[in-house]
Amino acid sequence: MKIRRSVTVSLKFSTEDKKQQIESLAAEYQSVTQQYIDFCWEDSSSKLNKETKDLVKDTSLSSRFRSNTLRLALQICNNTKKSAEALEKEATKPEINGTSQLRTNLMEYLPIKLVTVNS
Repeated sequence: MKIRRSVTVSLKFSTEDKKQQIESLAAEYQSVTQQYIDFCWEDSSSKLNKETKDLVKDTSLSSRFRSNTLRLALQICNNTKKSAEALEKEATKPEINGTSQLRTNLMEYLPIKLVTVNS
């Protein structure tokens, strides 16, 4: 059994460079997630597998992060379609336009938990 461990780390004393790296990672995560949403929305048979994951090639994200973005995109597309069906409306392709929820999902998959502490 694989045990995942985490530690809570404060960003209170992090440098501007480190904060910029986290923002850059969040922006890349958002961009790749949107690309997977675009693919999954057009092809409803998309699954969480290597072939689908390899559709996005031009990214600096690791394989683990790409798997997580694909999982998130599949969940977003499936839930959007289910909601539209329940409301008896036509489903429209989701667009990610904010990063607050995305950051929550992103931090969930980081090897450490990042906590912002205001001074």
